[in-house]
Amino acid sequence: MPQHCRPLHPAHLFIASLLLAGLSACASKPTAPLRTVAPVSVDVTAAPAAVEAMVLKALDRQHWRIVRPFDRGVLVAERPHGNGKARIRVRVARGAVHLDYISSDQFDYAVTNGVTVINNRYNGWMDLLRSEIEFGALTLGSG
Repeated sequence: MPQHCRPLHPAHLFIASLLLAGLSACASKPTAPLRTVAPVSVDVTAAPAAVEAMVLKALDRQHWRIVRPFDRGVLVAERPHGNGKARIRVRVARGAVHLDYISSDQFDYAVTNGVTVINNRYNGWMDLLRSEIEFGALTLGSG
């Protein structure tokens, strides 16, 4: 066999496969299991209107827009990103604020082998929104 046509060393093949895997990972959108957001506790003596106002402020600060305003303690909000969006339900009940996934467009939502996954960005947004509402809940009693 001519010198310039010798087979590749196994280590070179391994490195090439890692590079190709890395490139394909960069091209795909990272997904993670869709996390359920724990309810945020609020002071049970706080007026419902005050809790709703605090939630609206938190949504605005985290770039969510209201699709359906509060009606009997429930609103629907969405956050656009590029050509997609995520939509959530916010429910204010006595002593708690609940955040629930409704739907999304172009966020790689899928159920595979019984596990619901979504683009990591959604879980991050929910973490930030929950933290914002927790902070707002702390200020309810101080106003």
